[in-house]
Amino acid sequence: MLNHSGNASRMLRQIEPDSVDWISVELLKCYSNHDSRVRRLPDVLSSSQTVRSEAVQVTGRPRQRQTRLDPDQVDQLIEAYRAGSSVYELATRFEVNRRTVSIILKRSGVALRYNLLSPEQIVEASDLYAEGWSLARLGEHYGVNHSTVLNAFRKAGIPTRPRVW
Repeated sequence: MLNHSGNASRMLRQIEPDSVDWISVELLKCYSNHDSRVRRLPDVLSSSQTVRSEAVQVTGRPRQRQTRLDPDQVDQLIEAYRAGSSVYELATRFEVNRRTVSIILKRSGVALRYNLLSPEQIVEASDLYAEGWSLARLGEHYGVNHSTVLNAFRKAGIPTRPRVW
C-alpha cells in the first residue's frame, strides 16, 4: 500500500499491469484533493483515448497551433516579400502570425518596409477623421494598419475620439 512517506514512483514500478483500479485508488488516497480534476482521475487512467481530451478540458482552452515553415517555404516567403507582399498578406498565406513573418525576415537579413504616412497624408487623414472616418477606415484607405494611423496622429499631436465599447 502507498503512503505519504513512501516513494510512489518506486511502488508503482512494482505493480502488475492489470491492477490499474488499485493504482487509481491508491493514488487518490495519497494525493487526495477535493478538486473535480482529481475525482476524474480513475476515468482518465482507464482510457488512454480520453487523456488528450481531458488535458484540454482541464485547462479550458485548446492547445496553441504551431506552424513551422520548412526551408522552401521560408524562401518562398522571402521572395514574396521582396516582390511586394505585405507582412500581413504573408502571415495569412502561410498561416502564421505576422510577428513570425517579421522574425523570419529579420533572421534572414531582409530589410523590413515600414508603411508610414507622409505629412501630407497625415493632414488629409486628420480632415477625414474630423468628418467622422474611423481609424480602421483611414487605415484601409491608406493601405496601412489602423494603429499606424493612430501612432501618426499621436506623433503629430492630433487628438482622437475616445474608444466606443
